[in-house]
Amino acid sequence: MYTRMRSAVIIPEWLNKKIGVYNGKTYIPVTIKLSMIGHKLGEYSWTTKPAIFVTKKGAKK
Repeated sequence: MYTRMRSAVIIPEWLNKKIGVYNGKTYIPVTIKLSMIGHKLGEYSWTTKPAIFVTKKGAKK
C-alpha cells in the first residue's frame, strides 16, 4: 500500500502492515508497530537529509 497522506493518523487495523509513505521524491517503506499507533505517518518518513558540515584540512577555525 502506498500513500501520500503524511497527515494520516496510524490506526490499530494497520498493525504489522508495510506502508510506503511519500517523502516528496520516493516512497519510504514503513512497517507499522504497536508503539506507532496514534502518531502520524509523516513522522516516520523524513523529507530532508541531515546537514553534513565538512571543514577543509589545515583550515583555521
